Amino acid sequence: MEIGRRYFARGIDQRLIQLAPALTPAQRTAAAPMYAGALLSLMAAWIQRGMVESPQEMDDLYHQMVWFGIGSTARRTAVAASG
Repeated sequence: MEIGRRYFARGIDQRLIQLAPALTPAQRTAAAPMYAGALLSLMAAWIQRGMVESPQEMDDLYHQMVWFGIGSTARRTAVAASG
């Protein structure tokens, strides 16, 4: 798991440089492993639940949560369910 977290963190750090250039190096240093850990935790939970959702749905969920925050994800889900 640690090797995977470091691997994903490096890739995420590079994406943050491109997509969030306003982040300081210190912020990226904190964010990249945090997001990598979240990705691995989400993957583990998905597998433990029997992989009911498609890989694309899980990828979309992860990116929504990372870029828009959990509150925004919950609001989007509630709006989609109501309408």
